[in-house]
Amino acid sequence: MGDDTFSLIDSDGDGFLVQTDHGAPKGRVVRINPDHPEESHWKVVIRKDPTTLVQTSTGGEFLFAHYLKDATTRVRVYTAAGRWKMRSNCPRFGRSARGSRGA
Repeated sequence: MGDDTFSLIDSDGDGFLVQTDHGAPKGRVVRINPDHPEESHWKVVIRKDPTTLVQTSTGGEFLFAHYLKDATTRVRVYTAAGRWKMRSNCPRFGRSARGSRGA
């Protein structure tokens, strides 16, 4: 686990939601039970993907996974159990969401 990264996303009654690149160079999300933190007991919530997972956040009962592909952010929404719900492509690099013209 030397150079691997681990970022706490959230915690609940089932343990800790953690984003890591351990075993998944482009990232994944696992649930770690503090009573059994050994890797063999981890539950994969969001599996590894060819696209780079940059950040994961929570909101209500959902996980928002932010991926980077072709200089754009792609957001995928999952349930807390890791079931995919929907995706959203953010504006291309260099554009704003509202098309602001500046001042």
